[in-house]
Amino acid sequence: MRSIRLALIAAAAAAAASAFVVPAFSQAQGGASVAVINSDRLLIQSDLGKDLAKKVGDIAKQMQAEVTPDTQRLRSQQQALQTALQQRQQQGQTAQQVRADPQIRQQVEAIETADRDLNAKVNVLAEDLAYTREKSFQDFLQVVDPVLDEVMTQKGITLVLQSSAVAKGRAQVDITQDVMTLLNQRARTMNIVRLKAPPPPQPLAAPAAKK
Repeated sequence: MRSIRLALIAAAAAAAASAFVVPAFSQAQGGASVAVINSDRLLIQSDLGKDLAKKVGDIAKQMQAEVTPDTQRLRSQQQALQTALQQRQQQGQTAQQVRADPQIRQQVEAIETADRDLNAKVNVLAEDLAYTREKSFQDFLQVVDPVLDEVMTQKGITLVLQSSAVAKGRAQVDITQDVMTLLNQRARTMNIVRLKAPPPPQPLAAPAAKK
């Protein structure tokens, strides 16, 4: 189950393409030349976006490997408990007798502890991965921003919209390929490191009661 959870977390890196937001540009006075961009395509198909996805995926695999020994250990404990229960059943013990067995109680407590520890570890890793992914997307945007601005200047464009938000338009106003071509020339790799998610904000202390 834990491997599935982290696999889903890793897969979320590709789905997060939809979170990409094109920076807003103010409309110039005297009218505006409007274009659209497919940010999902830019993130998924550009060399820089592919590099980002691979490196974030590698970090997710590294995290998965870190919980694999704990997962295998828990599975072994569960199998040992199942074997012990079958043995008690074959001996003709009732369910009440099995529950009262000190060895069974000890095995159950050990499994519950291991399960809590594993859940806590997976949750921390999931937060770290999400934070790492979000920061890497911010870095991606910082690289794309001047490239997009340059394409806008070359083509005399003053406003860029997400293609998904446009009900109708002409193909020639889509600058996705122009931005991707220039982006591939300017940047093909990113330096992505594994980050530790900051602790959640602490709740504000309740005001002291007046005397």
